[in-house]
Amino acid sequence: MLIRKAKGQAIGPRLAGLCALLLIGTVALSACNDQPSSPPATARPTLTANQQSGCETDPTPTKTLYIGAGSFANDPKTITLSAVDQTTGTQQWSQVIAHTTVANFQSLQVANGILYVTYPLINSDQPVPTAISALDAKDGHQIWQYKAEPQTQIDNLQVCDGIILLYLSDTTTNTQSIQARRTSDASLIWNYHPNGYVSRPVITKDSIYTVTATIPDLQKCGTQSTKNTCNTFSTIHALQRNDGKERWHSNQYTTSFGSVTITATQQAVYAIYPTASAQSLQNQQNIEISNAVDALSVQEGTQIWHAQTRINNVISQSIVNAGILYVGGKGVEALQASTGSSLWTNPDMEAQNLQITSQGIYSAEPGTQKFCNLDLQNGKNQWCATAPDSGTITATSSDTIYTGANFAGTIYALQKTDGRERWHYQTETDHRIFALALA
Repeated sequence: MLIRKAKGQAIGPRLAGLCALLLIGTVALSACNDQPSSPPATARPTLTANQQSGCETDPTPTKTLYIGAGSFANDPKTITLSAVDQTTGTQQWSQVIAHTTVANFQSLQVANGILYVTYPLINSDQPVPTAISALDAKDGHQIWQYKAEPQTQIDNLQVCDGIILLYLSDTTTNTQSIQARRTSDASLIWNYHPNGYVSRPVITKDSIYTVTATIPDLQKCGTQSTKNTCNTFSTIHALQRNDGKERWHSNQYTTSFGSVTITATQQAVYAIYPTASAQSLQNQQNIEISNAVDALSVQEGTQIWHAQTRINNVISQSIVNAGILYVGGKGVEALQASTGSSLWTNPDMEAQNLQITSQGIYSAEPGTQKFCNLDLQNGKNQWCATAPDSGTITATSSDTIYTGANFAGTIYALQKTDGRERWHYQTETDHRIFALALA
């Protein structure tokens, strides 16, 4: 449903428990008995280093930081967007865009002068996003509003070259789908809804990549009689951006301790998947997870190279920048994107506070007020700054890092060179920040 508004209107028991805890990341994870196997290599085309692919959304930057915040104290709760000058932290405008039941789980993106935000509706049965608003980035007035179908929640929103890419979940069937809609009016372009689990999509200038998976019954994991039912079977799919039709799909990955996560450039798709030692799986205690990476050709999905990482934990983040693949979970590793050779490893970073971006790698140290910047060349700390309640929400410009934390109301602007505070911005007393966007 599309609603338009006129300008100016605001609106073994131990292992079974571990299986349940690992229901995170791109695909639900399982901890069971069989060793993982990767697809065989069928061809080895040449790969050269390349920058991370993406979308050029704002060719003329406005030097504005957009902050999404929600109130938690009173009912009905509000979703507020504010525009702040990147250099000074001075507020340019603030607009209440919606009243809602629970002010959380929002996405915020800006592209070509338009802000896109997802949020729960006030009459929604679930405290999850069920609507999108498109707002003029100059003053925050609403251009259009889209409401998802009943029992559908919006888990993620990406904007690229006139397309809004939505990652949706059906709360009645517990299935996922990917939709492409027009930025002009949210009208549907195509819908991708295969059987089974579908991962959050990765979008490049040419293609969309996603993972489908058959998820095991976690209630049965760890029992000898159901050994094979604990495997996860995953397949990578390359879709055409204009119509959502499949160009190719990879050979199936069979894993017994998780599934496949992906990142992509215009030259390669990187499949990252966990493995586990046989001894760890047998004794079901202190299970050590290692990880493998496959680089696949964007033309056909054939394997270019295969490598084993040195990070012994679940990998939750990955990005390619300047010819280097960075993967992180509890720890960060840099691999040469063209060959898979390891360049450096920092095993001490905490997964829940790690932010890997094309501008740098950042982490807030647990139990401290420190926010640290890692050198992209060697993985060592360049500096640490005092910034309480920071590290889980981070955006970067050419010279500044903007960081805050979920359920906190302060954003810190830190100099990228040394971490010194340039300014900080405080939301209204009862508001908490959920997202940042730069333009």
